Amino acid sequence: MELNAMSTPQFLAWLEGEIQLHDKGKVIPPERILQDRLDQSLRDKLGQKITAELLAQQHYEDQVAEAVRQVKERCSDSQARLAETVPEELGQEPVRHWKDVVEAVSEEMIKNCRF
Repeated sequence: MELNAMSTPQFLAWLEGEIQLHDKGKVIPPERILQDRLDQSLRDKLGQKITAELLAQQHYEDQVAEAVRQVKERCSDSQARLAETVPEELGQEPVRHWKDVVEAVSEEMIKNCRF
């Protein structure tokens, strides 16, 4: 059969027919693989749930908020200069994204202004 002589609708109809000849339905892996995937899914989901519970018990959000407050207070100059820093950095490296500059300022603040 010469495929070049077919129109697009004819080709698609022919292709669909060929696919149906070989269609075996959905591929389902062996039971061992299904069980392994179930185990991994349970570990992931239960791990996330337990992590969230432990973080809540330890007042994680409150601790993060307090640390942010302290770093911003101790490094207020970096925060104040942010509007100047971003254009300066982008002027030196135009291919850089402004978010990358903000991330770098954040890292520098954490490094220099311990909480």
